[in-house]
Amino acid sequence: MEDVLLERGLPANPEAERFVLGAIMTGAADFTTVAGSVKAHDFSLERHRKIFGSMANIKGRGEGIDRMTLVNELMRQDQLQTAGGMSYVGSLDDGLPGIFNVDNYITVLLEKSALRQLAEFAFRLADRAVSSGASSAAILAEASEQIERISAIGNRGTMKPIKTIVETYPGGVNGFLQRSALVTGIKTGFVKFDEMTNGLKRGELSILGARPSVGKTAICLNIAQHVTLVQKKVVGIFSLEMSDSSLVERAVCSFGRVDYQKFQRGDIDAHQRARLLGQLKELFESRLYIDDSGASSLLSIAAQIRKLIHDLGSCDLVIIDYLQLISPEKQRGSREQEVSAISRGLKLIAKQLNVPMLVLAQLSRDCEKRADKRPVLSDLRESGGIEQDADGIHFLFREEMFEPNREDLAGQAELITAKQRNGPIGTTKLVYVKQFTRFENRADDIDNWGGMQPAPLSEGQYV
Repeated sequence: MEDVLLERGLPANPEAERFVLGAIMTGAADFTTVAGSVKAHDFSLERHRKIFGSMANIKGRGEGIDRMTLVNELMRQDQLQTAGGMSYVGSLDDGLPGIFNVDNYITVLLEKSALRQLAEFAFRLADRAVSSGASSAAILAEASEQIERISAIGNRGTMKPIKTIVETYPGGVNGFLQRSALVTGIKTGFVKFDEMTNGLKRGELSILGARPSVGKTAICLNIAQHVTLVQKKVVGIFSLEMSDSSLVERAVCSFGRVDYQKFQRGDIDAHQRARLLGQLKELFESRLYIDDSGASSLLSIAAQIRKLIHDLGSCDLVIIDYLQLISPEKQRGSREQEVSAISRGLKLIAKQLNVPMLVLAQLSRDCEKRADKRPVLSDLRESGGIEQDADGIHFLFREEMFEPNREDLAGQAELITAKQRNGPIGTTKLVYVKQFTRFENRADDIDNWGGMQPAPLSEGQYV
């Protein structure tokens, strides 16, 4: 293995590796501390990987690591000779400085590991691009994920003191202590919902579930409007079901308060057309981006978000419509297992890329069979690990869909917060304006709010 490594010319520093192992063997370094940063595959030589693995076995049994226990473990695994023999193991600390910082050697070891993995990945990437038949988009998405993984080498599981955590908090100590602003996350524009949730927070996965035709897409467009037009932030929408042109049509009519059905029929007058044009101009200047490729996988979603961050400097909100349409990376035993893997993957993307992620989800028909048809957590279709992975789970509900003859229910909507990892649960009352497929705050909720979103127009003002 060593000869092959030298022939291929891959980056390596066997001496730094030997010093790290020698420091552990002699007690100059703690194995558990080293193992928090270094993994067996970070060693370039097979003998060093075997020695490190044996050290892990010894530590796992609660025994101390020294020359004798290490040799005995290698013999027990029948790996002593492939690890260089007793003489090599005994010489691991030869030349080890009396006073030295093992962290310096770990840094060198990890740097060479990252370079080596980049080189090996480049070889595989070239081969796949030439002979696999995969699309360029699929290969680029995989490349982006692999580079992200390799870039994390050396940053694995770093324990931080509280002082460091607070000092790196946005705004430092003052930002940590000051809570003058009511909402610290990304505001959705729905006042009571923002007060309850403190906004959509970076690194968190929020699920919004509802039955078909309740208005999941509409409310997400309303949120996107508020975030990109009012707060001037970057929003990325992954539409796996609806085309980008259809989304824009619905968004412009909703934002401009023009009847969507009349727009589709071409039944709008010059005044309405001028309002739509004004809304389009606002959207042209916004930072709202839509991907309607329809076959998005976790890899491609992560790649697109990284591109937004790279090109624009940030991505302030990611919306996915909807979870069950995301393509699994590989086939699993059951659909529930696939959905669980997808939800876990979305949570990891939100955390790694530090973006708030709002993901729509379909609900099962079970809620329609109950007397009280308000959704509950068990209604999440193929839920699997969704409930476990999500930081917040919310349901959209309109009782008028089940009681169409009750005039008192017309336009009433509820945004039900059924789970919130860091806050209360409860219900936010909203107004649904059907002809605009638009959700708005109740007038009572915005009277004393400050007006980031205009109050709903009175009935006589609707066009």
